[in-house]
Amino acid sequence: MPSKKLTCFLFNDLEPWERAGVEPIIENLCEYALIETIWVTESQRRFFKTKPQGDFWIVARDWQRALDFLTAKDYSSGKIFVSILHSKSEEKKMYGLSFKSIFSPLGKAITLIVYSPLEFRFFKEIKKIPEAQLKLSSLAIGKTKPQINQTSSTGKFQVGTFCDFSTESNINFLIGISHFITNQTSQVHFNILGRGPLYSHFSKMLIELELDHRVSIIETVSESTVGALDLFIYAPLRNHHFIPVLIAGAYKVPVISIDVPGIEEFIITGESGIVMPSNDIKLMGEKIIQMLHSKEMRQTMGAKLQTHIENIASPSTVSRSYRELFFQESEKDLPIELAA
Repeated sequence: MPSKKLTCFLFNDLEPWERAGVEPIIENLCEYALIETIWVTESQRRFFKTKPQGDFWIVARDWQRALDFLTAKDYSSGKIFVSILHSKSEEKKMYGLSFKSIFSPLGKAITLIVYSPLEFRFFKEIKKIPEAQLKLSSLAIGKTKPQINQTSSTGKFQVGTFCDFSTESNINFLIGISHFITNQTSQVHFNILGRGPLYSHFSKMLIELELDHRVSIIETVSESTVGALDLFIYAPLRNHHFIPVLIAGAYKVPVISIDVPGIEEFIITGESGIVMPSNDIKLMGEKIIQMLHSKEMRQTMGAKLQTHIENIASPSTVSRSYRELFFQESEKDLPIELAA
């Protein structure tokens, strides 16, 4: 029986693609530690029948909800780890004050885990969180899968991207790209995947722009939808994590990305994908059309990205940093069969 214990609270606002980046880590940790996983529902936001004991890990999309959870408890002992997978713009003013009020009494017991260099800088420089209590980490991806060749069945080159249908989305940029491409060629179908409160609004916008027959706004969060693409675009307004890139790589789908800090860990331009030097709609559109006409380049980049993702984002690789963070155990402290 493992001697190390950790309680993991997963908030039910996590999107399936975000769960896909967290759950493989939890499964790997279970190989050598006792991990209790609890899903936090809306009704459990503030109240629990029994108070959790020991160290625990909160994984939440809505940062304010995680704060609500923390403020409802007396955590005088044990360590607290909070993974931030998203933060809503309308709540930033609220959680700035809330965080200051809770961080002081909790002291060094709390560690924030963030998943992009931009988020790290935000909490360090804007929110003034001590660097010792910030951790820049990674998400993982499970077993890789073969790409689904949808082009042959639809007759269209399938380009897609994930998007929050909210005020924090980059959808105007994405629609701009799709508008440029559809004016250049009839061979491309553009897919904007996701869900959110403004889904209906953006769908109506496409109809008004007369793009609805060439561009689909699809209310879905299925990983397999990415596997049916020929090309994936990573263009977040504010990148909280890189799980969309990991999912695309798992399906061997090549990626074109805007230039955001941290993307270089996953994509080397011309090898495992393409990173655009600027957020220029015309340049991005022209590069997509170039990829349309070069199947060999797409296949080569997709294969290299998949191999790279397997090397750096496998659960066994990524969980090493979590083992050290949660349990202060390095590889040399583990049994040989677990360290391998």
